[in-house]
Formats: sequence, structure tokens, C-alpha cells
Amino acid sequence: MIAIWLAAWLSVPAPVPPDPQRSACPEGGQWVGHAPPHGNGYACMRERGGLPVRHGWAVTYHPETRKKIAECEYRDGLEHGHCSVYGADGRVLRRGMFDAGIPVGYHFRWDALPRAADERVAALERLLTEWEVPATELERLRDHVLAHYDSPLDDLRNSVQRCGERHCFSAGRIAGRNVIAIRLPPAR
Repeated sequence: MIAIWLAAWLSVPAPVPPDPQRSACPEGGQWVGHAPPHGNGYACMRERGGLPVRHGWAVTYHPETRKKIAECEYRDGLEHGHCSVYGADGRVLRRGMFDAGIPVGYHFRWDALPRAADERVAALERLLTEWEVPATELERLRDHVLAHYDSPLDDLRNSVQRCGERHCFSAGRIAGRNVIAIRLPPAR
């Protein structure tokens, strides 16, 4: 079942946020802001506790390059739904799903580790710590990702997955880019 879901996730392009000129925000929200050249982003906003919060899609652009740097869905100010973050070159760096601010399901990190092998261990340990991998599993999962990070693949589903108590990791190199996949448990 997971393989079928992952196949669908990887084969479908990232969701395209709605155009504020043609789409409605979720109930209670309204579009605020503008895409370049008239602004640095737009979002569905609504008031919560007297403060404006994101509620629906939000798209942010780099103020100088005007390239998209993030497009995420929110509910009452928390990431909720799809979220993609892009690098300065416009290529996706991170993609994943959130449930009321909590990362769930599969999350992907492209080109997340330095090219220099001697810097990779520390960078990967920081990434695993960010994902709250228990210390008892850190070395085993770190070594698994490092062993597969540069392995050429035609499809990430062909990568060996190693699981700990709460996380599963796989890694490889696809179309010239390294990718790490992290499978997280459902939100509690």
C-alpha cells in the first residue's frame, strides 16, 4: 500500500496553488498580497484571535530574484496540506505534507547534504536530529542513508528503505540530484 501511495506521490507534479485572480480562499479567508512584479507573494488570510493568519494557500517569492521560494497550504496559521520549498535556482529542495503544523507522511529533501564526504556525516546527523530520530537509532539510519545517497536510481521506489521506531528512510540519486525520503507516522 505504501509503495502504491509513494508511486502516486512521486509521479504527480506538485500541486499548483490557486490563482488569486480566479480562485476563492477557504471560508473566512481572503486573498492578500501580489505576485511579482507587484509584490513578493500572496496568501489567503483570515483573522484569528485578533491577528491575521494564513488560511489556505500562501506563495512567497524572493524579493530580489522574483523566483518562487515557497508554496504551502495553511489552516488557521499552521501548515496544513502540501508544502514545497525552492532554492535560488528554482528547483525544489523540500516537499511534504502537514497536518495542523505536524509533518506527516512522506517528506523529501533534494540535495540536502554537502558534496564533500567528510561534511556529510555531521549534516546528516543534524537532519536526523531535526526529524527527532532517537539517539538509539541515529547511527543505523545515518549509515543507511549515507550508503545509498549517491546510488543512481531511475525511481526512488527502487531504493532500499530502512525503518526505525517512528521513521523510515531511503535515499538515492535520480536525474543528477540526490534525494532523501522520510516516511513519518500519522499525526497523533
